[in-house]
Amino acid sequence: MKLEVILGAYNDSDVLNVVLQGYMNQNDSDFSICIADDGSGPEIRKLVEKFSNLGLDIRHVWQEDDGFRKSIILNKAIATSQADRIIFSDGDCIPNPYFIHDHRVLAHPSKITAGPRVMLNKKLTDDLKNGSKEISYLYNTFKLLFLSLFKQLSKPEQIFRFPSLILPLTKKIKRIGPYGANMAISREALLKVNGFDEDYLGWGGEDTDLVIRLNMLGIKSDGYIGRAALYHMYHPSRAVDDGDKERATLKKNKEENRVLSCTNGLDKYLT
Repeated sequence: MKLEVILGAYNDSDVLNVVLQGYMNQNDSDFSICIADDGSGPEIRKLVEKFSNLGLDIRHVWQEDDGFRKSIILNKAIATSQADRIIFSDGDCIPNPYFIHDHRVLAHPSKITAGPRVMLNKKLTDDLKNGSKEISYLYNTFKLLFLSLFKQLSKPEQIFRFPSLILPLTKKIKRIGPYGANMAISREALLKVNGFDEDYLGWGGEDTDLVIRLNMLGIKSDGYIGRAALYHMYHPSRAVDDGDKERATLKKNKEENRVLSCTNGLDKYLT
């Protein structure tokens, strides 16, 4: 099974540099990466070239900067992918060393697989960006639990790797659902629902809409504490913009109409 990680990115090459180091450290190296670039400057392309030279199977899909158009660039990336299963993540989320391995083990054609994330604070994020801390610093769960006492991160308990036999029991503690920064889906299922709905412009809504339509197709969500985990690097909270109300209305209308395959999707990029 061919796996590809599609990473949504926009500038912040120093952040993406740390994230790609995390993909260099995977226990399962049989995967590719596509940087879905929503209009960054040349720094991201240079970073892709750097990690390609280091041996990472990585490519770059770019579109002109014309505002937040994540749903469009993700569709373009899906259309050009040769993978059987696609893992969606973001350019500010560092993968745990078992990230690819876990997504492969959990993969099933009728499932959207997901994983938890630890939230890093600004200081720890800055330390990783400037190199004063290596990303291996994050791999000790007990250290993360200790750091959480000093507010350097939150949700470290979600990354603890419980034995496989008791994973079903962990769902009683915490259910892990899919979200844009961590979900894996078969490419075949994505084609059936026509990918992301490009009516969603601006921040938010496109991932929830996709999951709703996949659920209608019979593709259900599955995820566990401590599997396919990420470390989310700090950034300021997004300011509320004028499009929030419009996107909420759009989402409500689409849920009520229950359209399986969106009309404004990825089919226009398929050859």
